[in-house]
This record gives sequence, C-alpha cells and structure tokens, in this order.
Amino acid sequence: MMKPIERYLLVSFTIILLGRMVAIPSEPSFTEEDRAYWAYQPVRDPVIPPVKQSAWLNNPIDAFILKKLEDAGIQPSPQAIRPVLIRRVSLNLTGLPPSPEEIEAFSADPDPDAYLKLVERLLASPRYGEYWGRYWLNLVRYSDSNGFKSDEYRPVAWKYRDYVIKTFNDDKPYHQFVTEQLAGDECEPDNPQSLVATGFLRLWPYESNQRDVDRQWADILNELTNVSGEVFLGMSIGCARCHDHKFDPILQKDYFRLRSFFASVFPADDIPDASASEKGDYNERLDRWLTTTRSIREKLEEIEHPARKKAEDVSLLKFDQRYQKILGAAQETLTPYQQQIRKMANLQLQKEHANVKKMIRSEEIDQWNELRKKLKTYDPLKPTRLPTLMAVRDIGPIAPKTHIPGKPSDAEIQPGYPSILDPFPAVIRGNAEYENSTGRRLTLARWITHPDNPLTPRVLVNRIWHHHFEAGLVKTPNDFGRQGHGPSHPELLDWLARKFLQGNGSIKNLHRLILTSAVYLQSALNGKTAVEPTIDPENRLLWRMPVRRLTAEQIRDSILKVSGNLDLQMHGEGRNYDSYRRSVYLKFIRNTREQFVEAFDGSDGFNSMTHQTVTTTAPQSLLLLNGKWTFQQSRFFVERIDEMAGLDSAAAIQNAYRMAYGRSPTQDELQKAEEFLKETASEIQYEKPSANSSQDGKSIMGKANRSAMIDFCQMLLNSNEFLYVQ
Repeated sequence: MMKPIERYLLVSFTIILLGRMVAIPSEPSFTEEDRAYWAYQPVRDPVIPPVKQSAWLNNPIDAFILKKLEDAGIQPSPQAIRPVLIRRVSLNLTGLPPSPEEIEAFSADPDPDAYLKLVERLLASPRYGEYWGRYWLNLVRYSDSNGFKSDEYRPVAWKYRDYVIKTFNDDKPYHQFVTEQLAGDECEPDNPQSLVATGFLRLWPYESNQRDVDRQWADILNELTNVSGEVFLGMSIGCARCHDHKFDPILQKDYFRLRSFFASVFPADDIPDASASEKGDYNERLDRWLTTTRSIREKLEEIEHPARKKAEDVSLLKFDQRYQKILGAAQETLTPYQQQIRKMANLQLQKEHANVKKMIRSEEIDQWNELRKKLKTYDPLKPTRLPTLMAVRDIGPIAPKTHIPGKPSDAEIQPGYPSILDPFPAVIRGNAEYENSTGRRLTLARWITHPDNPLTPRVLVNRIWHHHFEAGLVKTPNDFGRQGHGPSHPELLDWLARKFLQGNGSIKNLHRLILTSAVYLQSALNGKTAVEPTIDPENRLLWRMPVRRLTAEQIRDSILKVSGNLDLQMHGEGRNYDSYRRSVYLKFIRNTREQFVEAFDGSDGFNSMTHQTVTTTAPQSLLLLNGKWTFQQSRFFVERIDEMAGLDSAAAIQNAYRMAYGRSPTQDELQKAEEFLKETASEIQYEKPSANSSQDGKSIMGKANRSAMIDFCQMLLNSNEFLYVQ
C-alpha cells in the first residue's frame, strides 16, 4: 500500500506535470525586449541621410537606398532604357504589357516629363483598379464559391470584387477602405456600397451540410480573426489561439480579445442592393400584388404548410437534440449566441426546403398545380425581385459572450487589442444611427486605422513596395513578428509610412513616390562591376532592379492581348473560364481554379496570398507548349500578323516580335527565325479560327505555311522574355 508521503509526492508531481501540459500560465509580463521590438514602436519621422552621389537622387527614397549602397561599397545600376521602363511600369500598374505603338511613342517622346506623364496615364487607367484589385482579392482570399466538398457558387460575391476594383480606381483613402470592409454596415447602414464592402467578412469557406454548427461557427470566427490580423496588422496571430505565442508577445487572451470584436457578426443575404426610391417603388408594387393574390396564396398555404412542416421534421432529425431544442424555441428565450446558431442551422434547413412540392400529398398535388398556374397569371403585377448583397450585420445590440476554450465559463473575454500595444479592454463606441448593432467592429476599424497605430501604415506601404520590387522592405508581408524578417531599411519603411499618413492614405500617391524614384528606374543588369553579387547576393540593398515572373493572371491576360482577343468590358458577374474577359472577371471557384491560376502559383482562395511564390514545374511547360487554349491563341496571333505582313516573312517576324516583346528582332534573331520557318514549313494547313478571315493573296503561305508560323508564335509566348519583366 502507498505511504502518505509517496501519495503526496505523486499527486504533487502529477499536478506540476499537468500544469505544464495544459499550459495555463499566470498573466505573463512582457520583457523590455518585447516592448522594444521594432514593429510596436511609433512610426518615426527619420532624417533623410546625406549621400555622396546626390546627383543620382530623384526623391528622398533614393537617399535611404543609396546610403546603404555607399556604406557597402556598391554602385547602383544605370537607368533602364525606355522600352524596358514602359513594359515594367505598365505591368506593375495595370497588369498588361504596353502595345508596340505605346512603346514607340514613349521611346521617341522628347519631353523630359515623358515618364511622369506615363505614370499618370497608367494610374488613371481603369486597368489599374482591375490589376491592383486582383492583388487585394488574393490578399483577402476572395472566391466566388463556398469551398470544401460541395463548393457551391456564391451568386453575388462579385459585387465585393467590383467594389474593390472601383476603390482602387477612385483612390479611396485607405482608412476609409479598411473601415468599410470591417464595419460598413455600422458606419453607413444606408449606403449600399458600404454594405457591399462588408463582403470581406463573408469570404470565409463554408460547408452547407456541416451539422456541427457550433464547430463551424467557431471555425468561421477563428478564420475572420486570423485573416484580419494578417491583412491589416501583419500579425500571425493565429498561433495564439491555443496558447500564448511562442515567439511574439501575443497572448492567448489577445487572440480572443480580437475575436470578440467579431462575436456578434452574422451573414446577411437579404439586404436589397437598391436606392431608397427603388425600394419604395418595389414595396408599393409588391403590396398591390399581395392584395390582389391574397385568396390564392392563402389556399396554397393551406396545402404547403403541412408539407413544409413535414420537411422541417425530417430535416430536424439530422441535427442532434441540442440543436433541435434551439430551432424549436421561442426567439425571446434564446441568448444572442443561440440566435446565431439557430440562424446558421436554418441556412441548411432553407436549402433543403426549397422544393416543397415533393412533400405535398398526392391527392392535393393537382389542386396545388392549378393554384400555381392561376397565381402565375398575376405575374405582370409582381415586381421583379430587387438584387441583393452578400454582406453582414450584427445579431443584435448585445454581443454573444467570448470565452477561451477550456477556461472557466465565467471568464468572459471583452474586446481588446494586442496587450503589447494596449492592455486595457476596448471602449466600444458605435454609431448612434445604427441601434441594432454592438458597434464592436466599427471600434476595431477605428483603432486599426488610427494614425497612432504603428502597424497599419507600415504593413500597407510594405505591401506596395513588395509588389514593385519582388521583395518587401520586410520580406514577410503578413508577419512582422520574430518569425518573419526584420526590415532591410527601417528608416525608409517609417519615412514611407509617415508620408502615407500625411497623404491621407492615398495609395496612388504612394505609387507615384516609388515609381519615380531612381531605385525603381534602375536596370535589372548592372554592367559596372562584378562585386555586387558577392557583397549582396540577394539584392536586399537594391543595387539593381529585380527580375520577376508575371503572375498567373498577367500571363493569361498578356497572351489574350497579344492574340487580339482580350475583352476589356468591366464589372458584372464572373464569367466562365472560356471567356476572353480579364482574369479578374473570371469566376474564382476554390476547388476548380482556372488553369493558369492553378499552374502558375496563383491564389487558392483559402489563404491570404501576399505574393507570388514562383515555382518551375512540368505542368507549366505542358500548359504553354501543348495546351489547347495556348495553341488556339497562337493561331489568333498569326491572324493578326497575317493582316499586316502580306507576303513578306521578314515583316511577319518583325510584327510578331513587336507584339510579343515590344521590340524589333535583332539581325541574328531575324535570320534564325527565317531559317526556322523555312525548315519547318510543310503543306499542313489548319482551319482558320475566324469565319471572317480568308487565305487570299495577303497570306504569308507563300513564304512559310501557317503551321510553322503558329509554332514560331507559340515559341515567343513560351519565352522568358515574354513571361518575365525586367
């Protein structure tokens, strides 16, 4: 038998061991190192450093870059030639290559401000919003479908996509952009565009037959918390959901303080996308139709009610008893959280009750059909249903309680910010105009966008820099913590953040600053010395312009532009993958992505994609070399060349190079291309892709048949010069 002292020691050891396993520490205190961490410090106003080669400077950005280059003994690269510059800046701002005519006009423009005018023209182009809108959509994991196994289509998700595109084109201040996405329904409840903006909060993956509603709802709130922390604050806060962060000063409590801001949110799919006058007219016409058809509808309801009740009873059995009790309870007896759970469960029930006909008794089906026909005769009186939005609203003015799983049930977590920045609970200040809301999300949005928040401006300017230079000043845009990278130029990061705040959050102004700097205008080839790669092999000091591959969407859109098929119609519901619309307007279905997005490292729609991870894989080459779509576009490419080249194969080659690369071929390239066409020419002909085209005297068939020319044009579209930008 165990002695008392042995029992005491065993119990004590067990308690200590369990305490370590459960990891429920006392409230930790942050170290001085934690508090001094660079990302949590106020944004400074750094002094522009003095440099020796002041003639190289275009604006203060260059001084910060050049200072480090001079200290390292590195010379910056010379300025890129104009054809390279216009291709670079066009792809960086609009996602599309310039036309040969645009390249030639810019290269020949004697105006010293020719480049400045080019930047302004591109920023004013509607193509700018489409390209940078796609960047934001990748960041916030946009999709037109639910995801998971069923992956149902979301019919109005595209309205959020169009809102984002318009926001970038209008250069809406960033603080307003953020506020509308987090709390558009709380700050402007009568503005349809602000309601559309809350579609950001609806991009979560969703499984329509997940019967464990509590678990799915917890997953949704966790996903909202994770994405908001990454996108707006550059914090990998998800690591703190189960325990205090192992590397960063982020407490588990901080995770649930942030999640508490979203505790009362709920999807809203019944909000009309209409003006007040449109809604008034609709309601007036609907009232007339309801009055006229009352007797018919009452008879239909007598038949449908038992059928609907039967369908509900069958569906309820798919939920466990706790959910059945919540679904059957009176609304006033439910807590705010139970109201959310009931609404989430009802989303599944409504889907299953859509076809009530199969539940109607056989002896009543003929009468039901007859009544339906009679009701249909009044359709001319019935107003067309108003379009709706994919938005959110709060479940009510009282938020459901937030608890840390596994902690005492009475330990309610109030909304709050990361304790390292503000240890006190947030003071909720809502909008008095919208009484049916907690005001929590609006409070969070105001804190995120407050000028004193050191994270938000740094994160945003770093994202823009990252996209232009293929690497941010902080190489990990979604993680400013210790597991990420520290800034290569901390003073420049703060200088840009301060300029961004002073410029009222204008992203276009930020582009202007970066794109007109001498560092951006550098060539990708440094022909001065060979010492730079040995001192700075990763080019973190930016002694040359990085070379980058086009994004998945840029590759597809550029091929369509060269082939002459790119459809520039803007906005509206997403199109299927066989459309020639820009890639941003294609339906983004999570489980069946467009082939270029799938192959060339595009977004998956589940995770926040901060930048393109460039891989080189066999499917990429197979798609470009053997893909039916690429071959088809190469045929259209030849059609365009045919119209201009006449019988001259040299002219055909010249035009092919101009359209694909924006330049003429060298003499050596021209000679090799002519040899290729002669050697591969055959009698094989192909069906013309256009019914309006003809093989007449203008065809290049006399010099090299179309089959060889298609191969040649497809080779141009496969080349590094087409797929990469210097």
